[in-house]
Amino acid sequence: MPGSGLYIILRNKFTGQDTRPSSAIGSYILASQEESITKHPALRLVPFGLCLSYLAAFQLFKIPPALPVLIDQYQFHRTLAGAFMSVYALNGLFFSFLIGRQIGKSKDRFYILLGLHCMLLGNLISLFRPEAGWYMLVGRSLEGMAYSILAITGPVLANRHTPDGYKPLVVSLIALWIPLGQVAATIIAPFVLEYFSWQGMWWVGIFITLIMIIWTFLIPTLALQGQTESYKTGPVDPLNNTQKRLLWLAALVFMLWSTQYFAFMTWLPVYFIEQLGFSLGESLMGYVWPIIIIIIFNLLTGVALRKGIPVGTLLVIGLTTQAAVWWLIPLTQVNVTGILALGFYGMAAGIIATCLFALPGTVTGRSGPAAIAFGFIMTGRNLGVFIGPILLGQWYLFMAGWDHVTPVFAGVTTLAVGAGWLLSRRLSSD
Repeated sequence: MPGSGLYIILRNKFTGQDTRPSSAIGSYILASQEESITKHPALRLVPFGLCLSYLAAFQLFKIPPALPVLIDQYQFHRTLAGAFMSVYALNGLFFSFLIGRQIGKSKDRFYILLGLHCMLLGNLISLFRPEAGWYMLVGRSLEGMAYSILAITGPVLANRHTPDGYKPLVVSLIALWIPLGQVAATIIAPFVLEYFSWQGMWWVGIFITLIMIIWTFLIPTLALQGQTESYKTGPVDPLNNTQKRLLWLAALVFMLWSTQYFAFMTWLPVYFIEQLGFSLGESLMGYVWPIIIIIIFNLLTGVALRKGIPVGTLLVIGLTTQAAVWWLIPLTQVNVTGILALGFYGMAAGIIATCLFALPGTVTGRSGPAAIAFGFIMTGRNLGVFIGPILLGQWYLFMAGWDHVTPVFAGVTTLAVGAGWLLSRRLSSD
């Protein structure tokens, strides 16, 4: 049973059962607990929702490790290469609110399967005629449509079926979806690219998508009929004007932050190779370092939120740190200063991502329309994903090099600090 250990832990925590069986009868108890999980099918949706998110992130971030190979092999224009990442967000801009309003209306399985099949088709189209950049762009666009569905359904399903006391933990696990997808793509990339070139990354994506399709059919129908018992504790309140203002402000912060983050993470391997003279393997080692730090601070921030530290305070700390890193990049070199800069960047990104994904629940509360709230912030995020990679590619061409990229994105991150500070003030007052 996929993820049965997590199901058991969550069920025990939710029902108050002891999770520390003696070693002599441990196997029997675990077997009994696993059997009783079938009586609570909704709990299956926590790891299932998380895995949908992680798949979406892997599919998005299979491009950066492969981008140097694609540019070298097909001589793609920088704007087109950046669009391979940005096009993911284009469909999200149109579908985020639609999907957010539909999830939980007895059509969850339909939308999940629609997303997974679009992901499958998009990967196959990209493999058909990759030398024609527009085929790759169409394939990535279909993947983007799938991403816009999975990026909302995954977090909403996981969040909806989590007991109240463990919301911060699951929020941190939800916030891990991007770095875990990045790490997975980056770890397998050296082997896959060496033996199967860039196409291998797409075949891995196809294989994982097929697994998720099978898992979707294995989920009991009852658990995918929308509002479950744990979620039906009260009527779903509509968003009031104050909540809408807070969510739009959160979407602005997410847009500004995503603009610089996805620009940075899309082009970092190419920068390492072209500007610093790294090999492909060395560039991927440098690329994965800040992502590992992001994962660590995703989890630590979840712990901090659970202890009651205000989400707005943590958000401002993270944004300020990341802005400082951007402004100090010209002073760093290929030595310990560069390693520290990437480390602090990852630390800040881990804090910020967890806070941003905690905001819908913070604003709407347990009985609020979480899916609609996620639609707000994902719209902001999708705008940033669309703008960032193309902006960096265009600015690189305009300035004829990498030397003048930093001030642009330092300025964008500084604007995010201001918007984050305003959001923090309003969260405190409201």
